[in-house]
Amino acid sequence: MHMEMLAHAVMHATVAGVIGFFVLFAASKASGIVRLVGTILGWWLWIIAVLCIVCVFVCPMMGDKMGGHWGMHGDWMHSSNTAAPAASAMAPAKPDAAPAEPKKP
Repeated sequence: MHMEMLAHAVMHATVAGVIGFFVLFAASKASGIVRLVGTILGWWLWIIAVLCIVCVFVCPMMGDKMGGHWGMHGDWMHSSNTAAPAASAMAPAKPDAAPAEPKKP
């Protein structure tokens, strides 16, 4: 695991957690539907913060299981299961023959 990836995840999780804290604090002072929406939004931000940290540890363990041939390396462009072109498609085109002259009686 790269330390930069962990550092970015910790920074993003910290920002999401702090914003979530202030949203929950503001929601506790509100009333009615604003309180409900603020509470849901605050908890959602905290869940995102936790998932950000969890993803740093889980995603590298997945390896190439999720990507298959559609991964980041562009393997789908270089697949080896393409059929060879037909031989007739590679032959040069024949010139049209001149029309035959009609027979004279």
